[in-house]
Amino acid sequence: MYKYHLKTEWRIEAPLERVYDLVVDSSAWTRWWPDLHESSLLCANDNDGIGSIWQYVWNTYYFCKIRFTVKIVDIEIYKRIVGRASGDLEGLGTWCFYTEGPMTIVTYEWEVCTTRWWMRVLSPCIHQLFEKNHEIIMKRGGEGLAKWLGVKATSIKTVNLPEELGG
Repeated sequence: MYKYHLKTEWRIEAPLERVYDLVVDSSAWTRWWPDLHESSLLCANDNDGIGSIWQYVWNTYYFCKIRFTVKIVDIEIYKRIVGRASGDLEGLGTWCFYTEGPMTIVTYEWEVCTTRWWMRVLSPCIHQLFEKNHEIIMKRGGEGLAKWLGVKATSIKTVNLPEELGG
């Protein structure tokens, strides 16, 4: 079985607050993220967002739709959002935000395993397709976010660091 460790960086010419506010609001992602089929809030926590549970359904290029939930486990406003995924994918996703001059840099680290039996069985053969699919989806997300904000995304890149797990 493979554990995928994928890291994406978006460099967007927009104020941190505007970028963060759009990323923290998963209900709006379908407006600017073309590969997201559905985003639903299953359980809200109105105080600080920690404990909220979101369900996502993503369109993929090489597979079927991927469905999973994410429970928000940590938030540092304008700095970091951490969620634990379960469903077709299980693991941890971490958004980090910082600035460099007029640029907002957003990084997303995704450390997950697939749970569907056929994905687990075929992971030695399809892990590169899974990684490429993630790269395309993240690129289109960064471009969509920048376009929604009416600004440029000066750089979008993904690094794939798959790690094989025993068992």
